[in-house]
Amino acid sequence: VALIGTANINQRSMDGCRDSEIMMTSWQPDHLATEETIAKGDIHAFRLHIWASITGQINEAFRNPSCHECVNAMNKIADQNWQKYIAD
Repeated sequence: VALIGTANINQRSMDGCRDSEIMMTSWQPDHLATEETIAKGDIHAFRLHIWASITGQINEAFRNPSCHECVNAMNKIADQNWQKYIAD
């Protein structure tokens, strides 16, 4: 499943009459994960592409988002980005 959308928490968005939000959901029941494999359909490929674009790297751990290696890799990237942000 891929959920793609926008959400702005500001006065304009919360008013309900001046701004709109959009949400799209994708579902590929023919490519569901099983106990032995992870899902490998177009949504999986889309997630890999988005994560590579956002993080600036291709990491083998990204193929299995529920594994500890992937979570640790994302947390490391987030921490590095936070350190860059607070250094400025």
